[in-house]
Amino acid sequence: MSEPTISLTFKDLYTEVSDYLGYGRGPEGERLEEMKRYVNDGYARFLLGVDPRTGRAGTWSFLVPEATLSLAGGTGAYALPDDFAYLVDDFTYDGGAAGGLRPATVRELRAMAGGGAIRGTPRWFAVCPSGFAAATGQRWEVLVHPLPSAEFTLRYRYRVNPQRMVEDAEYPMGGALHAQAVLACGLAVAEERRNDGQHAHRDRASDLVAASIDLDARAKPSNVGYNADGGPVGRRRRGAVTYA
Repeated sequence: MSEPTISLTFKDLYTEVSDYLGYGRGPEGERLEEMKRYVNDGYARFLLGVDPRTGRAGTWSFLVPEATLSLAGGTGAYALPDDFAYLVDDFTYDGGAAGGLRPATVRELRAMAGGGAIRGTPRWFAVCPSGFAAATGQRWEVLVHPLPSAEFTLRYRYRVNPQRMVEDAEYPMGGALHAQAVLACGLAVAEERRNDGQHAHRDRASDLVAASIDLDARAKPSNVGYNADGGPVGRRRRGAVTYA
């Protein structure tokens, strides 16, 4: 299903920026690339989620999706999504097996395995980098212990690492609810770089980002549920990387 008409595509956004700067609604060549750069830089600024009223950065609800991971019998390493930035919630089982997985380091997982291929219901995990390529960026994987003795499905939440918009028909993350704030941020970047000394779009962007933050707060749960599993005594949550 397509986005509602109130949403703005990448082309809609850079067209508005071009029109504001007096270049018309059909920029081409280097000017087109310049308009796209202003929009993407404004988009990145919006995604930081900095509340202009406090100067503090938050996390947009739409940047923290719930995902599932299928475990196959005998396999201990699994690729995480290409847009994975860091883990927000630990892995829990989607029915069947009770409890969830606790964070460990790669070194600890190796020590638990003792050089063997121990199988059972996975109870420990470690997130670690799986490789980097200039064309695709950093990729991540999760290791589990013991090796799954059967197929399981895990649920988790992670922070998305947003990508720059490229295609004309792309919609910015956040949807229609935040489209005007994204546009305002793009216009503010253009104003800052081409009309230095003017602040109308900067001020409007601040107002709209603040309004978006308030609206987004309504989409977030008041709590993340009851965690009966906890973790090992003396262990603190390690978050994104557990490979040390």
